[in-house]
Amino acid sequence: MRALHLHRCPSRGQTTAQWLGPLPLPGSTPRVRLPVMRWPVQAGFPSPAEDDQEPAIDLNALLVPHPEATFLLRVRGHSMTGAGIDDGDVLLVDKALTPSHGRIVIAVVDGEFTVKRLHLSGDGVRLEAANPDYAPIRFQDGQELQVWGVVTRVIKTL
Repeated sequence: MRALHLHRCPSRGQTTAQWLGPLPLPGSTPRVRLPVMRWPVQAGFPSPAEDDQEPAIDLNALLVPHPEATFLLRVRGHSMTGAGIDDGDVLLVDKALTPSHGRIVIAVVDGEFTVKRLHLSGDGVRLEAANPDYAPIRFQDGQELQVWGVVTRVIKTL
């Protein structure tokens, strides 16, 4: 667990994350390989269908480069809708990545999980929502912010 040491902050407008548990280790995970068509799908005018396929994609390799440090969380709340993270989405989080300015992170603030964009600057550290209805969470000297991991993917049901 990474920790930034800072002061106390109010818990307001949090989008919380519900722990879903770690992903199974690679040896215990069945390999899922899906066929990939060589042609991209058009978002404009349709193109003629083709049967040409590329080699299958291994979803484990694509989505989970650090299986021992990757876990899933389910989102509750609306503070990150501007970043495409909606209530009920599942987040893929990698604890092996170093949190950096501008990344969306899972943090513990006042004992609660939250998902926010990390903002590091000369005037301090803050966690920013991606919805104007929610104020940023600002930290000061002596306050502790625990960053648990960096969000790498958002899984949605359409």
